[in-house]
Amino acid sequence: MKKNFFFSGVSNFFKFFSGIALVLIYARVFTTEQFGDLGYALIVAVVVGQLIDFGYNVYLPKETASEPDAFETLVSKGLALKLVLSITALALLVICYQLGWVSGEFSDLMIFGVSAVFLSLGNLFLLPYRSLNRFEVESKYTMIYHIMLSVTVIGVVLLSTDLMLIGLAFLFCRVVFCWLSYRHYRREFKLLLPLNSELLGEAKGAAPYAVHALIGTLLMTLDTLILRLHVDSELMGIYRAGMHFIVASTIFMVIFYDVLLPKFTLGLKGDRANFLTLVRRYNWLVISIGAAGSLVFYGFADWIVWLAFGENMQQLVQYVPLLALLIFLRFFGVTYNTLLTCSGNQVKRSLFLAITLVFVVMLEFYLIPLYQLKGALYSLIAGHILLYSLTMLMTYKEFGTFFLFPKKEDADNTYLLKRKNQ
Repeated sequence: MKKNFFFSGVSNFFKFFSGIALVLIYARVFTTEQFGDLGYALIVAVVVGQLIDFGYNVYLPKETASEPDAFETLVSKGLALKLVLSITALALLVICYQLGWVSGEFSDLMIFGVSAVFLSLGNLFLLPYRSLNRFEVESKYTMIYHIMLSVTVIGVVLLSTDLMLIGLAFLFCRVVFCWLSYRHYRREFKLLLPLNSELLGEAKGAAPYAVHALIGTLLMTLDTLILRLHVDSELMGIYRAGMHFIVASTIFMVIFYDVLLPKFTLGLKGDRANFLTLVRRYNWLVISIGAAGSLVFYGFADWIVWLAFGENMQQLVQYVPLLALLIFLRFFGVTYNTLLTCSGNQVKRSLFLAITLVFVVMLEFYLIPLYQLKGALYSLIAGHILLYSLTMLMTYKEFGTFFLFPKKEDADNTYLLKRKNQ
């Protein structure tokens, strides 16, 4: 377990380091308006990438942990499905651009979109190694990718702030990452040719995870798309700068998701008392880390914003209390989200996210014209409170506990188990 946390931590550290390094350069080279335009292009690419990922970041490690003998079959079907989804997602980007639902230079958006295809395919070949307890494989290639991305993009940005050149730098690094991941996978495993009927079954199996992942992404990106209709590029740049702190916190959250999902999935098959104790311990660990990080962010807001973005983004400080609260809420929900996934309640989890998305979008259309950036943050905070209230209630219904304090019967079971082991 400690080894898995270490290697997952290494992977996500380099994601964090790459993101921080690039943001530090962007903030000092770009104007606030250019920062906003780049942030918008990256958000569009994230949505394209989620359409292609189709929930496989969660679905594939879970399925390969449950069916280790079907390892090669699952990856092969995933590859075929992702190729189909890549064509579909890029076609949808073209349609949305023609309808005016997305703005900006089409060539820039398409380059970032294509780069998202190669990133998703590269991750596909690494994700199953989690279920084999070989996190070091993913760590190795993630490290290579993010170091290469940081060096390449920073080099380009220092020479030119042209968005197309930056997009081409992202594309180059992601193509290399995809090739390296594929080459490593093929040294150990085969790729099989799935039947059309198998692809349909695979799509149905992954659909709840895909819906959940897409809705989750839209929950954190639609605010940017709606804001674009009401604020200029300068305010957009300030808002996207604030969202980088949310992204940074999410990278740390992913460490727990990566490790706890297979751990909880296996724990469900074992002793109930041990499982409840395990989940409760990690729930408090994650909540405590989220609370500590949020308090540090709030307490040192001026210094952190200046260090990350320089003098140009000091307006961001006034939004830090809301951002800190949002970060804490997201950490608070990590264990509950993981439990619903590993206990077979992904469809209900997706339904809760869909309800939350509709609620948030309605709030954003009302609050953003009135309060602009604060309106977007108020909407996200209210949405997260609703989401985790529903998730906690479902967790209680499934397990009979909120995993905050032990119930008397759980403590009795743990005591009897210890006596038996002695």
